[in-house]
Amino acid sequence: MNPEQHARLLLDQGIEMRAFDPPQALAILEHGRGLAEAAQLPCLVLNFDRWRGIVLLFFRGMIADGIDVFVRALVEATKPQYERCQEKQHLQRLLGQAYLDYDPLGYESEIDALITLLDHLPADESMRDHWCLIQQMRTDLVLARRDFARAKEQAYLYLARCEDFKSPFRLADAHLTLTRIEARIGDMDAVLRHAQTASNYLAQFAVNAGLGMNLQALSWQTLACSALGDSKQASALEKQVNHQVSTMKMGPSLPYYDAMCAYYEINGRYDYSLILRDRSLKGVIKGGSPYYQSECHLKRIRLLKKMGRPYHEDQRQFEEVAKKLKRPEYAYARLEEVTADHHLLAVGARILRRWFGQGR
Repeated sequence: MNPEQHARLLLDQGIEMRAFDPPQALAILEHGRGLAEAAQLPCLVLNFDRWRGIVLLFFRGMIADGIDVFVRALVEATKPQYERCQEKQHLQRLLGQAYLDYDPLGYESEIDALITLLDHLPADESMRDHWCLIQQMRTDLVLARRDFARAKEQAYLYLARCEDFKSPFRLADAHLTLTRIEARIGDMDAVLRHAQTASNYLAQFAVNAGLGMNLQALSWQTLACSALGDSKQASALEKQVNHQVSTMKMGPSLPYYDAMCAYYEINGRYDYSLILRDRSLKGVIKGGSPYYQSECHLKRIRLLKKMGRPYHEDQRQFEEVAKKLKRPEYAYARLEEVTADHHLLAVGARILRRWFGQGR
């Protein structure tokens, strides 16, 4: 077997193992990259870098490490021998996605620049999936800005691209994106409709394919059915969700936690919701994203307030994490939003104490 064949075999092995054993997949991909570099196969080297970053970003949750791989690969790709490598476009998109996961508002200008650059590339057959995902990035950036109406418009443009591409997997993802946005808006009929549509697309795949996405779809259906008054169906879906989580090797995604926490909250099961928020926080701390960590602390603070419990430790941890954000003012505005009524009550209590001469 010549070096190129050996390297390509390792690439296939690493890709195949990415969901089942991410650390081993990384080791295989790193070894294969060394072979490709020694054999002077520049485009294959970038392909290894692409998949190394994908495993770090999506399967190990190590966002900062993924960013490092993508940045180093793109710097390397400026050399003349990489001029004809199409992998550069994939690396640019993945870097934008990594920035979105790490600190979307801090890297807003960089993400916008990457989207503008990549969206003008020809949408030929080999790049259709890439073309769809550029629009997904645009949608997620608007969603991070909390402009839900515009995010919904962008999500429908993402769906239109996916319909043109005719990929059931990508269509399921587009409907799950709309599900998340409709949940923010509060339209539970739309949440249920999009989540069921996503499940229908995912049913076309093998049981293990799209397992995390299917869990998202079931979780949103559980929430929507409960919110719409169908408690019997919600209870049945909750059992399906819990069974699926118990069989998964990887931890659930953040949308699962948001959906199920909201479900437990509207049913008054606050302790269950807090347990899930604790698990979610552990996951995002491992990933190293200051954006997701700050968001998780904000969600915990809101929940602890609802439960009548102190949240000062979460606020302290939030402030530590916010220091790592490039534009922490956005996070602090969200903190003010979450704790505003507490401040008003505190001010009212101080006024009453002063009025009755019980303190200053």
